[in-house]
Amino acid sequence: MKKFIAFIFLTILVISTSGCSSNQDKSELPNINASAASDNSYENDINGLKKYLVDTGCITGEPIQMSFAIVGAKDGYRYNFDSITVELYEFDTGNLNSTASNIVSSIKESGTFKMLDKDVEAYLSNNEKFMLIYTDITNTEQRQERKSQVIEIFKNFNS
Repeated sequence: MKKFIAFIFLTILVISTSGCSSNQDKSELPNINASAASDNSYENDINGLKKYLVDTGCITGEPIQMSFAIVGAKDGYRYNFDSITVELYEFDTGNLNSTASNIVSSIKESGTFKMLDKDVEAYLSNNEKFMLIYTDITNTEQRQERKSQVIEIFKNFNS
């Protein structure tokens, strides 16, 4: 009887955990549609940038409001999808505080800025109004190409 009960529990455990694993191909990301990138009908603010990047297939999912003041920005959002995290920040270019000014200068100089004693790779849009932090824990050639495409589309937003 004990063996039978142990077998039932083991069967339930196997069935319940097999539903948690998935053979779904995680590399299926939205296709990047750079043709939408030529359309300047987007507002020149963080909401316009978010819509632009969603429409071009660069990002997907629901945005999460970030603590943007820590980088001296006036607004910021994070997107998490697949193994990718994208953070977007908008600066008030006419009124940069010292934190924002230091971060923008550092990114222009080295492509990184310091956050909690860690170098963070970041990109500025061509008009230097927006900052992108793009992290992908899947380091394949296909993902590196995607990252390059996203960065290029981001940089050209409303420039």
